[in-house]
Amino acid sequence: MFGIHRFVKRVKGRSSRILQQEFDWLASRLPTLWTNSYFVATVGGAPLAIRTFQYRLYPTKAQEKALQLQLEVSRHVYNMALEERRLAWELEEKSMGKREGYLLAKQYKKTFPQSKTVHSHVLQAAIEDLDRAFHAFFRRVKAGEEPGYPRFKSHKRWHRMGFKQYGSGFKVEGRRLKISGVGRIKVRWHRPHQGEIRTCRVVRKAGRWYVRNQHKDFFDKLVYELVHTYDVIAIEDLKIRNMVKNHPLSKSILDAGWGYFKKRLIDKAADAGRSIVLIDPAYTSKSCSNCGALFEGLTLAHRWVECECGLSLDRDHNAALNILKRAGRVREPERSGLPQTWLRSPRL
Repeated sequence: MFGIHRFVKRVKGRSSRILQQEFDWLASRLPTLWTNSYFVATVGGAPLAIRTFQYRLYPTKAQEKALQLQLEVSRHVYNMALEERRLAWELEEKSMGKREGYLLAKQYKKTFPQSKTVHSHVLQAAIEDLDRAFHAFFRRVKAGEEPGYPRFKSHKRWHRMGFKQYGSGFKVEGRRLKISGVGRIKVRWHRPHQGEIRTCRVVRKAGRWYVRNQHKDFFDKLVYELVHTYDVIAIEDLKIRNMVKNHPLSKSILDAGWGYFKKRLIDKAADAGRSIVLIDPAYTSKSCSNCGALFEGLTLAHRWVECECGLSLDRDHNAALNILKRAGRVREPERSGLPQTWLRSPRL
């Protein structure tokens, strides 16, 4: 079996119907290798699905005490960093970010004995949680909404701590989860996790402990490649809150991380001076990208579309062309000198 990057390069531009015929193992192994947006196909990066797996932990009394300590330390760091940011602005009109927060967490770890057994990533994750809270605050201010300044966290309002990288602070050993400063904790693996474990969140909920594994770094790498490759990027302006009302699909929609990807892409594009075009998603799949006719009775089960005008291609390829047309970015490959795969957007 060859690596995923080599595989993507080898088959990029070929439709999902053909791929499923030639590589039947892909349907179960890599169900979300491509999305229906054109630019993803042009990058040909790693698989993009984001998955969160939650498992119940069964710590011993000594382990639970150690977990409580780490949770308290992360809360104290969050509150201390919040106070520093507040005072820096009120007294000096100086802004503080993650970098200053990391330095503060490092100093905290040196100063307070209770933090000696707590991995540095736990403290950094608390700083990143605070940074996200401030980003959300400034976004609401800019949008004219009720801002809601970040609040100090009491014991009752702080329930989770994080680890940023597998093998650094946490790892799976056999049937147990090993956490730095806590030990090997018994886990109820009620379902197998897919792919490589990237990050970890330990959560206390109703007196019980859980661990969540996440894979967001796929999106971070994709966003980085997009904003450093293209000047204009077109995506569908999907309304996630409305989509999750479809209960049979809500879990898959949330698992796919569409909201996270969109926000991350917009933020990074702004930093890099790139343009993001948000397209109304209505009828992008149900309209012929060649003549504009509507495909009557098209459902999610239909993965291939054909039109009386002669169009015949994968439904997501068709949707990608419609997105590009609405963004005003479509060019014929023969005229632009680009290979035919420039317009391809396969999906499994």
